[in-house]
Amino acid sequence: MTPRRYLHAAGVLAGADRWWPDGVVVLEGPRIVCVGPARSLEAQCGPLDQWLDLGDAVLTPGLVNAHAHLELGALQGRCPGSRGLLVWISAVIEALASLEPEDAARGLAEGSRRLLETGTTCVGDIDTLGASAAGLAATGLAGRVYREVLDGRDATRTGAAKERLALRVEPGPAGRVLPGVSPHGPHTVSPTLLDAATALARDEASALSVHFAESAAEVEWLNEGSGPLAGLLGSSPHKGALEILEAGGLARAPFSLIHAGHACEEEIARIADLGGVLVHCPGSAEFFGREPAPLAAWLARGARVALGSDSLASNEDLDLRREMALVSRSHPELSPREVFRMATEAGAAALDLVGQVGVLAPGAFGDLAAFEGPSESPAAFLEVLTHERPALLGVWVGGEVC
Repeated sequence: MTPRRYLHAAGVLAGADRWWPDGVVVLEGPRIVCVGPARSLEAQCGPLDQWLDLGDAVLTPGLVNAHAHLELGALQGRCPGSRGLLVWISAVIEALASLEPEDAARGLAEGSRRLLETGTTCVGDIDTLGASAAGLAATGLAGRVYREVLDGRDATRTGAAKERLALRVEPGPAGRVLPGVSPHGPHTVSPTLLDAATALARDEASALSVHFAESAAEVEWLNEGSGPLAGLLGSSPHKGALEILEAGGLARAPFSLIHAGHACEEEIARIADLGGVLVHCPGSAEFFGREPAPLAAWLARGARVALGSDSLASNEDLDLRREMALVSRSHPELSPREVFRMATEAGAAALDLVGQVGVLAPGAFGDLAAFEGPSESPAAFLEVLTHERPALLGVWVGGEVC
C-alpha cells in the first residue's frame, strides 16, 4: 500500500473560495486524497504514515502558467520590445535562425526550473522545436504542450505545416504532460491549415491555444487590408479574427485565446458564450508598453481570465507572482481573490485540466506551493500573495517535494 503523507500548515488555501486554518493536505502517490482541517483529517483518511509540519506557511495549489514559450528563453535580452511588435518579431526571427539546438534545450530546461522555483507547477507551453514535452517531463512539471503551426497564409507552406501537425506529443508519466495544438493566429494561418489544426485537436481530444487580437495592426490588416502588416502578409481576408477562427472550427475543442487586448465587445461576448478562456500576459504587455487589457469587460461577460508569462524574449521573468502583482497594479478593480483565481483555477480551465491542477482537492495532482505570509485569514494572505511576491518555502509536483 502506498504510504500517505500529511502536509500540515497554518493555512490551506485549497482554491480561491476554500480556506482552512490549521489545515492539512494528504497525499497518496502522485495525487491528493484528502484536504481539510487537521482536527478531522485522520478520522476521514485513516492512519497518517508521514507528517510534515510547515509551521506558519500557507499551502496553495501550485500556480498555473497558461501561456509560455519556454524554448525562447535563450533569446532573453536579445529582442527589445521598445520599438514595437513588428520590429520585435523581426528580431526574434533573426535570432532563431542562428539558435543552436543545445541553446534552445538549455533555455527550456532553465525556464522549467524557474517555474518551479517561483511556485508554478503547471504550464501551457508553445512548442515549435519538438522538445517541450520531454523538457517538462524531466522536471516533473504538469502541463499541455501545444504544437505551434503557421504558414503565413501562403499555400506553398501549408503542406510542411500540416506535416508538423502529424508529429505526436506523447503524454508524460501519469498523464502529467498532454498534447495540444496551436494554430498561431488568424492572421498567420491559412483556412486549410486552421481547419486541419482544429480537426486534429478534436480527434485527439486535446485543446487549442491561439494568439488573438494581440495588436491593432493585426486587427486592421484582417478587417481592412491596410496598416503595417499589409506589406508582410499580402492579401487580406477582410474578415474579423473571430469570424475566421469560428469558420475554421475553433469550437471543435476546448480553446484559449492569448492576449486579445484588441478584441471588440461583440467578440468578447461571443467568446464567453463559446466557453473560451482569455490568457492575459501582464509582463509581456508591460514589455511592449501596451495599454491594460479590458479584463473587467471579459469578466463581466462571464468569461474566464487566466494568466501567462509569455516568453523570456518578451518578459523579464517567468514568475507568476510577478504577473499577479502586475495585474493587481494595472487593474486595481480586481480583488486579490479574482487575481489568485486567474493564476490557478482559470489557468486549469485554459489548459482543459479542471480538477487536475490549480486546486487542492481529492483526485487532483499533488502539486502544491508553500508561501510565507499571514495565515490568520485568506484575505490577508491573498493581499500579500497578489501584490508582494512573498517567499516560496516549498513546492511539490506529483506528490514529491522538489
